[in-house]
Amino acid sequence: MDIEGLTFTEIYNNIIYSFKKATQEAIGIQEVKWSNKIWWNEEKADSIDMKKEMFNMAALKSRQTSTRVQSSKNEMLPVILAWACVSIVEEFKRLISICMSYSNQFPIIPSNSEEREIKEGLAILCHQAETRMPQFSAAGFFPVDYTMLGMIAGNITAYMIVILQLLQSPSKRSAEVKSYIFSLPRNESL
Repeated sequence: MDIEGLTFTEIYNNIIYSFKKATQEAIGIQEVKWSNKIWWNEEKADSIDMKKEMFNMAALKSRQTSTRVQSSKNEMLPVILAWACVSIVEEFKRLISICMSYSNQFPIIPSNSEEREIKEGLAILCHQAETRMPQFSAAGFFPVDYTMLGMIAGNITAYMIVILQLLQSPSKRSAEVKSYIFSLPRNESL
């Protein structure tokens, strides 16, 4: 897309439209409700608050997916959560590349004040997007992404090995462990 003759507002709207469309494609939904819009002053970009938007999209994705997979909702929640968080971070990085591609279409030294304002606005948006990159974590203990799934699988495997070893040993403690494990309530829906 050629940006000559476009105003700052038109370029900004194109960037936001591209970001919304890319987010919708990544999340796989038809429409995204933006509760807290990115707002700009006409002369300069004052502030950008995307954190709430990212959390709203993650919540929307987890709600939508959980309605599709009702029977295994609890088992799939970590996978859905990790996938949604990774998708949001990837789309945020894509916003930065879109801003940079628009910014690179301008000359290094703008010829008029309108081009200078547009280039400054894109630079501010890109800078704020880079410095306010979303990072999802579980209360600051571990990141919520695909590494979380590896940690869960590794911990479950380690505990299963310990339980199997305890079940095979012929001792009084082993009998107590067996009786405890077999007395646990079972999930009948599986």
